[in-house]
Amino acid sequence: FEGNGPIKKMITESTSHGLVRGYIAHPEAEGERPMGDEGVLYVVKDVGLKDLIEGVVERKGSIESDIHHFLETSEQTQSLVSLATVQDEKGQVEISGGLMIQLLPDGDPAIIDQMADRLQELPPLGDMLKEGAENNPDVILETIADTLFVDTDSKTLEKRWLFFHCGCSRERSKSALISLGVPELKKLRSSHEDVVIDCHFCNEQFVFTRDDIKGLIDQLQTAN
Repeated sequence: FEGNGPIKKMITESTSHGLVRGYIAHPEAEGERPMGDEGVLYVVKDVGLKDLIEGVVERKGSIESDIHHFLETSEQTQSLVSLATVQDEKGQVEISGGLMIQLLPDGDPAIIDQMADRLQELPPLGDMLKEGAENNPDVILETIADTLFVDTDSKTLEKRWLFFHCGCSRERSKSALISLGVPELKKLRSSHEDVVIDCHFCNEQFVFTRDDIKGLIDQLQTAN
């Protein structure tokens, strides 16, 4: 997400195995709409094809509306998106969650409208998330889904947990430095006592001394 608010940019990544990570450019930003009302949403998917699938749409003002707009405009899939975040007394995130319902290729479009109407009749999603967290956090979204799909022929096909995971490492940072090439590495070595690579996702730092950089330069020159 890129916006005209004080956050400026937010990047999230996820895998099909439920591993997620993300960061915002300016975490110190405050306000009710820190992402602003304008900007763009970029989505990149790796679905196992030769090339990545990329899509971009103009933002509509909120993350919820942005995702909905992307699904219906870029992917042309009729969808229902509802997100909620509950904060504690100190303004920290206590719990957050969301629903995304999409119509299958030959599905009845009226189903999405029916689900949207039913969601409007239920308590706010944030309240349901908080109540679920207090009673049984393992089945929060399942309980909400059962309520939405009541009187329908529905069943749970899969349940998967999400985990924060960052794949950064010293080796990956080393590879990034090597990709700069000998001239740039020499400039770094001459202008810095240490080269520090920060991971925006987990705040890990990888420090490379002048001797480390010299070793990379020697490695490249030997390989050539």
